[in-house]
Amino acid sequence: GRVTYWDDDKVQSLNPSIILPHERISVVVRSDKSSLNEAITASLNHSSPWWSQVPGFMEEAVGKAPKWPLGNYTDQNDIYYATKEGQESMVVDALRKPFSFSYVDLTQVRRFSEVIGSAHIISSFNGKPVPPTPEAVSSSIVGALEDVENDPKLEVQALNVQRDGAYPIVRVTYWYIKKAAAANGDCYRTWLLREFLLFSYSDLAVEIADRNGWIVPPASVIDIITSKLAEMKCIDLDIGQQIFVKDYQPPRYRQCPKGQYIQRSGSGSGATEFTGCGNCSVGTYQPRDMDIVFNCLPCSAGSATNQTGQSECQLCPAGRSSGAPGATSCIRCSAGKYSPSNGGSQCFDCAVGTSTLGKDTAHTCEQCPKGRFGNQTALDSCYSCPAGRSTKQAGHAYGDECGCESGSFLNSMDLCQQCPLGLECPGFELPLLAAPGYMLMASDESPFTLHSHPPGVYRCQPAHACPGGGPGTCAQGRMGLACGTCPEDHWMDSAGCHKCSGKLASGMLLAVWFALVVTLPIVVCLLNRKNDEVEPQASGWSIELISLKGTAVSMLRVLQFMGLVSLLTVPWPQSIGTVVGNFDLFLLNQDKLPELSCLSSSSWQRYAFVASTMPLAVSLCVICFYTSRRLHKGFQHPWATASMSNTLGSMLHMSFTPLVTIALTPMMCYSHPAGSKSLLKFPSVLCGDSQHHNMLVLAIPLLMLVLCFL
Repeated sequence: GRVTYWDDDKVQSLNPSIILPHERISVVVRSDKSSLNEAITASLNHSSPWWSQVPGFMEEAVGKAPKWPLGNYTDQNDIYYATKEGQESMVVDALRKPFSFSYVDLTQVRRFSEVIGSAHIISSFNGKPVPPTPEAVSSSIVGALEDVENDPKLEVQALNVQRDGAYPIVRVTYWYIKKAAAANGDCYRTWLLREFLLFSYSDLAVEIADRNGWIVPPASVIDIITSKLAEMKCIDLDIGQQIFVKDYQPPRYRQCPKGQYIQRSGSGSGATEFTGCGNCSVGTYQPRDMDIVFNCLPCSAGSATNQTGQSECQLCPAGRSSGAPGATSCIRCSAGKYSPSNGGSQCFDCAVGTSTLGKDTAHTCEQCPKGRFGNQTALDSCYSCPAGRSTKQAGHAYGDECGCESGSFLNSMDLCQQCPLGLECPGFELPLLAAPGYMLMASDESPFTLHSHPPGVYRCQPAHACPGGGPGTCAQGRMGLACGTCPEDHWMDSAGCHKCSGKLASGMLLAVWFALVVTLPIVVCLLNRKNDEVEPQASGWSIELISLKGTAVSMLRVLQFMGLVSLLTVPWPQSIGTVVGNFDLFLLNQDKLPELSCLSSSSWQRYAFVASTMPLAVSLCVICFYTSRRLHKGFQHPWATASMSNTLGSMLHMSFTPLVTIALTPMMCYSHPAGSKSLLKFPSVLCGDSQHHNMLVLAIPLLMLVLCFL
């Protein structure tokens, strides 16, 4: 009571690393009689002379219900009595009262370690602080035990034990048993006492004590107790002699082997006569050999035995179980249930998506195989998906997870149908994709509702223009139907779409093209006139000219034939294909005139430009002929009919192959999976649409012109 504030110099000096508050210290004490009060007051009286010198408190300051001296406290309220009995009440009240401290045993310290702090007490042995731990308590007990032999009054207290690591405040409770029994001592009762004490310090009892937070005696103390118990003696009334209790065996408790138990006559406390060993009944066992056993144990859940006299029960195998103790047999798990391992005490329901697959004894539930599902627990077998449908994998739980497998799709009749040509069907109602070489146009009509070939699927020419995939997927910058066109201001070749270089280049191409159209017939016509004016016998010029013209025409025809070869759909090697592909320029292939696409994005307009080239040249020839004939006075040598005919024949002869190719272009269609057709040369133009009709209007007269030449 002399230190009344937490920041008192005496307290602060012991805790230099902590800044203590300037608050009054409240003490929470027990209100009921307790040996704990006696222990703490005895310790204070032992360590502090002041405690026993307070006037009026010398006799009452130590005891189970002490009178607490005030010291420097002027108000009795600073001594706070717990509201209820027991140590738990002291802990609760100390937590409620700010800046207070109290005293409890080590069990409570360990129990409430998260909400209360424990004091380290300075040892008078070496001046070091000692924490309240089981090891510190054990050290005090060992030190106090050394004085027991020399203390006939049995007043040994483990207070301020002079031993390293010993906690200063420890109260010892111990048994006092005489080594030798009295003259009429009963060996049976002494034997029972010894058995009880031995059990109290067995491994099982120590484990229980430690689990509940009780202080476990140190091993040295247990060894002393065991050795002392070995010295106990009693009087065996059967032989009338004093013997060691450890050698005593009561006649009524004879030992029985495994699988048997001691049979006794009578019942209750009077059942003392040994009548022999009896076999354990079915459902029970007895594992101890040559021991004192009065009852057999029931087989634990998960085991069973159907025979008598058993020393152990058999574990139930996987797929079987026994729920209640004392089972005589293991029950097979019912359909849809399983027991995963040996010794199962119950069978479990199979989870959704699994079943026992109709097995008689199941140790596990297996996933529903592909094509089946399990939408509830405890299924003996899984349900099958509707005809033609399956699941993505094993273990599906619900029927709506059944779908059409890869390579098929769900049609409008709710049936799985084989994937149409030109499409890839991932299955399970995933969106349909175009196969490589095909293009899928976006459509309001879903392909899932179709019975045959879906519309909007187009075969691409060339195939590499369409890599496949979702609607509108094209390669190399292409777009439109069958990936057959390019965006505005772009031109196309076999490598894809390219940006136009500008309107100037397109205009120059147009000027050069029409210059050739005008120049070619005039040059041919002039050569023919020159040939007509020179007499063959007068000069070799005519022969050389005719020979040169024939050679040029033959070479042109060879080049045009190579152009026809390039049109074949043959997988040429890359090096050869590049060379062969350039020969179609001599067929007036517009792909070799990239700037032509920059003049117009319309397919039929580009076709019209190429198809009208030769008719325009022929028309200019005819116009030149009639102009020279009507205005022959202005010409020294007007065009002759023979020259004109020869010119037209030469032009048609040289352009026969390109004209036939151009004239037949609108007549060469290829089919799409849905039945529609596109022009082979213009995949974006469907056969029968307006652009195709416009091309036919130009192609038919051109074809008639070629036929007339024949």
